[in-house]
Amino acid sequence: PTLIQQFGEIKAGKREPIIYLGNLASVRDFSDVRDIVRGYQLALQRGHSGEVYNMGSGHGISVEELFELVRREAGIEVELSIEPSRVRGMDIPYLVADASKTRRELKWEAKIPLERTIRDMLYSVQDRLKAGGRAD
Repeated sequence: PTLIQQFGEIKAGKREPIIYLGNLASVRDFSDVRDIVRGYQLALQRGHSGEVYNMGSGHGISVEELFELVRREAGIEVELSIEPSRVRGMDIPYLVADASKTRRELKWEAKIPLERTIRDMLYSVQDRLKAGGRAD
């Protein structure tokens, strides 16, 4: 959300065109909250009490790749700056969900493409800024 917020504020002319990030090499499984909520509903309906059901796309991308996806979707040129305060001392370099049990037992899988999630989040931030609210 912080990355999207920064892009939204830049696009709205509310901040300088510099994106501040931490560790660009960290790989994460970015999933749409709408997919996860659908998974929670299935876990309540079909899951077994006490069982663990991991949810995620099963595909990892680096923070740098995410930055590029958001930049393309936002359609603006920005400078990228590494901010030391955003670099975690104990960063897990690769964190991607193994949702095989969830797919198998709950018949769940992530369906919303990351590009759509990014686009929807950018629109949401822009709408809030146009309405005079905060971007977050």
